[in-house]
Amino acid sequence: MKQNLPYVISDLDGTIADHNFKINSNTIVNINKYQIDSGFKFTFITGRTYAMCLETINLLNVKQPIGICNAAVIIDPTTKEILYQNLMLNNLVFDIVKKSIDNNFNFSLYTIWEVIGIKNQGRNKKWTEFNKNTTEQFQVKIVNYENKNDLVKDVKTRKFEVVKIVFDVVDKNQELKIKEMISLYEELVFNKGASDIVDCMMKGPTKEHGVKFLADFWKVDHQSIYVFGDNENDTEMLCEQENSFAVGNAVENVKMVAAEVIDSMDNDGVGKKLLEIISNYKE
Repeated sequence: MKQNLPYVISDLDGTIADHNFKINSNTIVNINKYQIDSGFKFTFITGRTYAMCLETINLLNVKQPIGICNAAVIIDPTTKEILYQNLMLNNLVFDIVKKSIDNNFNFSLYTIWEVIGIKNQGRNKKWTEFNKNTTEQFQVKIVNYENKNDLVKDVKTRKFEVVKIVFDVVDKNQELKIKEMISLYEELVFNKGASDIVDCMMKGPTKEHGVKFLADFWKVDHQSIYVFGDNENDTEMLCEQENSFAVGNAVENVKMVAAEVIDSMDNDGVGKKLLEIISNYKE
């Protein structure tokens, strides 16, 4: 066991997982090798909620705390203890939900444990499809509403503790309209994730914040941590960290700020780099 290997934090979707949330078999094998050789020092920070990460936690044998909703929540997957959280203010959630319905935006509310929204719309539809091909223990808890008014009513009565609101976008024009809506609230930040989704959450937590939080938790220099990413919401993390890697399929802005561009997600870029890190560290 090589306990001197560095801690590694990776993004998930687009970095090690494809648009169907599946991970290359070689990547799974290589990450698990790193887990064994390092003493389980590989973890991730993602835009997903905790419920969406259950299968990934199992596949990759993750023992360290993970960051969900872009590090708005940091949780220990072994105990389910919440180490940090920054929930959205309910009055803001209520306003955004009402305006989104008025503008016919497809959206879902993400709590730590579940996805909430209109049936067959937005991420609710996507994760429903995911559940059809996933064993019960790894399925995402989904709350589907048939009626928009019922959803608004439950949001108003503070039924949910929302971490972020995720929007499906059909084109650049709609993305700009959503961004304009979010910009009316100085407490909120607009994030662009995958090509077809954007989200909003409270200002403050970012993936880089998550890296520094975990560095303090592990009692290591945050610059000793290796990070991997692919999209706009990874930019700050890769820019701030000395040991930063963009996969070959990353957007150009991310490639520009990363210390190194590695092979693509499809070609096991992260897994190959982890094997290289292992070979570069002596016993």
